[in-house]
Order: sequence, then C-alpha cells, then structure tokens
Amino acid sequence: MLDRELIEELKARNFEALEHLITEYGEAIIRTVHAILCESHEQSEWEAVENTIFYTIWEKIGDFDPQKASFTTWLLMIARSKAIDQKRKLARDYHEDDGEKLNKLADQADDPLAQETFLELVDCLSQEDQQIFLLYYFYQVSPKNIAKTLSFEQSQVYNRLSRGRSKLRQKFAERSDSFGL
Repeated sequence: MLDRELIEELKARNFEALEHLITEYGEAIIRTVHAILCESHEQSEWEAVENTIFYTIWEKIGDFDPQKASFTTWLLMIARSKAIDQKRKLARDYHEDDGEKLNKLADQADDPLAQETFLELVDCLSQEDQQIFLLYYFYQVSPKNIAKTLSFEQSQVYNRLSRGRSKLRQKFAERSDSFGL
C-alpha cells in the first residue's frame, strides 16, 4: 500500500490501515521512543507512549500536509514530540534536580532542527535525502547500514549527507535573514 493510499484509508477510519501503519512504520516509531526514553526509569513508559503516538496519528491524520513534509517525517516528528513530552513529565514526576538532564531537554527544545522548522528545512531535500537524514541524524544509523537499507553505495550516502547539510545551512540562513537574526 502506498503512503497516499494509507493516508486516505486512515482518514476513512479504516482499522486495517492502522494495522498497516503499525506494520510499516512501527519499528521506526518504536526506535524513536526508545532512543528518547532511554533511562532505566523511563523504559516502563515505552508502550504507553507508543500507543499515544498511534492514537495521535489516528486523530490527526487530517492535519498531514504533504507540502510541508514527507509522511515518514511527519510520523517521526509526532513520535519524537510525544516521547520528549513524556520525558519532561517523568522529570517533573521524579523531581529530578539534575540540571544537566533538564538542560539537555531544553537544548533539544531550542534546537531548530528539533522543532517544526525541521519539517520546513528538510522539505527542501528529496524524499530519499529526507530519509537518509532521518536515519543518520535522528536514529544514528551508520552510513554503511543506510547504504545497505536503501541499496546505495556508502559514498553516495556521504555525498547526499554533505549536499543535504549544505542545502539546510542555506535554507536556515535564508530563514534567519528573513527574521532579521
């Protein structure tokens, strides 16, 4: 099933489409949750956060705009956002006074690539380059494994990452200039 068909079926509230979404994208979403909620006291929250993510996708599928980002990027940004929200909640609940952990969360929230601007910035890249960027920077998959997964040469992955970084720098500079930063 193509993403376009999957999106339409989800909008039509077809539960089989939700099952297909979980089959197709579940592993990537789960990896995102596990990467963010990586502390031992957070791991018990994995399943609840994953369910929240799938419910949010189900409820907000009408908000998906293919002009802003690829479907994969949109899904993973929801996953990342929900996992970070849970991490913050757990930090409050456990009364963590560890300034370093809280600063790390703040840094993630302030990072322009961690916000919705990420979708706009990455939008200037091709679908394949968006996927490479997500795998490399978001999931920290090695270029060798990305090359295997996407049937590329490893050198192609490095070239696409380099060209993509240049495009993103340029796009971010244009945004900063337009805001007078």
